[in-house]
Amino acid sequence: MVFEGAGQSEGLEIWRIEDFQPVPYPTNGKFYTGDSYIILNTKDVKGKLIWSVHFWLGNETTQDESGAAAMLTVELDDTLGGAPVQYREVQGAESTQFLSYFPQKSVYYLPGGVQSGFKHYDPDQVETRMFKVKGKRNIRVEQVEVSVESMNKSDCFILDTGKGKTIFVFMPPGARRSETFKATLVANQIRDEDHAGNSDVVITGETSDNLDDFFAALGAGSIDDVKENDGVDDEAVDKDVKTGIKLYLLDGDSFTEAGGYPLKQDMLDPEKIFLVSSGGYSSQQIFLWMGQQTSKDSRLEAMKAAEKFPEANGLHKNTNIVRVLEGLETAMFKQYFSSWVDASDVDTVGDDIITQWNVEDLHTENRKRMEKAGGSLIGFYPDNGSGEKKIWRVEESELVPVNNEGFLFGGDSYVILYMTADGKPVLYYWQGKTSTTLEKGASAALVVNMDNQDFGGNALQIRVVQGEEPRHFLNMFDGQLIIFAGGKETGFNAINDRDEYDAEGARLFRIRSLCKQARDARAEQVEASSSSLDSDDVFLLETQGKAWLWKGKDSSTAEADIAWGLAAKLCPDVEVQGLSEGSEDDHFWAALGGQQEYNIGEDRPFLPPRLFHVVLLPSGGSRAVEIFDFKKEDMIEDDVMILDTGKEIIVWIGKDATSEERDAGARIAGEYLDTDPTYRNSDNTVIMVCKQDHEPQFFHQYFKN
Repeated sequence: MVFEGAGQSEGLEIWRIEDFQPVPYPTNGKFYTGDSYIILNTKDVKGKLIWSVHFWLGNETTQDESGAAAMLTVELDDTLGGAPVQYREVQGAESTQFLSYFPQKSVYYLPGGVQSGFKHYDPDQVETRMFKVKGKRNIRVEQVEVSVESMNKSDCFILDTGKGKTIFVFMPPGARRSETFKATLVANQIRDEDHAGNSDVVITGETSDNLDDFFAALGAGSIDDVKENDGVDDEAVDKDVKTGIKLYLLDGDSFTEAGGYPLKQDMLDPEKIFLVSSGGYSSQQIFLWMGQQTSKDSRLEAMKAAEKFPEANGLHKNTNIVRVLEGLETAMFKQYFSSWVDASDVDTVGDDIITQWNVEDLHTENRKRMEKAGGSLIGFYPDNGSGEKKIWRVEESELVPVNNEGFLFGGDSYVILYMTADGKPVLYYWQGKTSTTLEKGASAALVVNMDNQDFGGNALQIRVVQGEEPRHFLNMFDGQLIIFAGGKETGFNAINDRDEYDAEGARLFRIRSLCKQARDARAEQVEASSSSLDSDDVFLLETQGKAWLWKGKDSSTAEADIAWGLAAKLCPDVEVQGLSEGSEDDHFWAALGGQQEYNIGEDRPFLPPRLFHVVLLPSGGSRAVEIFDFKKEDMIEDDVMILDTGKEIIVWIGKDATSEERDAGARIAGEYLDTDPTYRNSDNTVIMVCKQDHEPQFFHQYFKN
């Protein structure tokens, strides 16, 4: 068997396609543009082997070779029991996951290939070569034409003049620090591997004394002939939009549209093959889902059809294709679905309180319960919330002190300064759903000003949106937080003020809490309509002479107990009747304006943590580049990073990051959420900003040692 023994231990394995057969190939990151390759990455995750299979196609590879790579990838997949996730990679448009496999030696593109009879470089031929070094973390090293026309002042270039001769490294001022560092490493590698250590590496730049020597070795040109950049506009991409998310069904040798956003898990059929596309260039990725009951032949035909899909549907021809098998779906695939239940989601928990934990150690059901009832930022708990706090409401871009600490209003925005038990400042800014854009913007700006003026920019800044309050935030109100629908302009005066009732004289509150001993209880006023109900929660419905405490079928007994206490506070003079979901009478539905469909407790998919590096582009723009398999060492002090925990967003600011990078980080965090295919957007997701050396403890849980 060709792939016998493959994937049995952690690490990287590569095969080149030669005469339609896979031949073992070095894992040095050097790929010939005329060839096709199969790359297998094996990871050991808590004793279980996880596989990713990539087939890489050079720009000049033959159709026969690329077809053989696809077929042999299926064979490797079968050898490993159909468990791997498969990726199609194209030269120059590789996924960041693929590039992350070569962090030390980077990825090299070399001309020629096995079919062209290409001979490996012989330094005795004294052949002059030039390499372009581009990127910051996942750097590509590409062999280019030996000419000043190949150069620019934004990237680094290596000029190898042959055995026993100088290896020049051109480092222009516009090159990134990581590019200059990597270019030096690559030049030393060329010296050691191709010249047996018998050549000198010489650094040169725009103002170097040896610059003339560089251009003399190049054969022509001067620094005045070098263009400013390579003309690649990294921002020439279309934003993904949720409305562009579509599901396609394999029908013969092509795909037909089968559904749109929001996608549901039950749209998938184990006897069929589907394709999920976000419709946007920026993702450069489509997913091919294969049901367990589909045949090997149909899966191979599906891959062929998927290769034609991008250009036929307005996507870039180099779009990556990711193949997933039913039951082995990746979190990145599941994020496109509004709900997802895994077969491994088992067990239930009692009503005992969960105190401190490592997020990754939480059992599935515990985590579901925490995210539903315990508040956002489930790992952030610097103390029990009983410390000193000051609250201000934003009025005309100014902060006005608030005395009534138990009430917040959805039409307003607030700033809350909290000092933890060990004296560290936390600045929350809470934004109501109907607060104006001006008030929301002012709350963010006022927090930044307060942080800079009073705490040297070292406070934790946490943007909180109504309905997604962190557990620690909720604890500050000792289980007595009530969020009303109105605002300052409503003239609200008392807890049962009639201004807070709808036209029919009713008001509805959603009540949530982790358990009856917790201090995270809160009541949030929602639209008095049956469509507002949710089987996961408890609701209090009040009219002028009657009130009902409605217990959803998936809510806990402890949550209902808490709700009775808040009902007594909200409706002190009205009789409250308890009822369970399914036992409602006509009077209850009439008070809500009639019976309508509502959420019956769908499970949202859990997403893995992801890390992004904020990059400023020579064009003046910025973008976020994902870092796979990230570690603490990836947090570089002159960078701004964005950590997506799977629910919240954390913007991390290195101590030497520029103001431009800081501004870009905050902006990109919002853009990232708005283009996210899940339920999340910039209006419903918590965003935390923290500075290097002032991170909360739970932040470090997401990083490997």
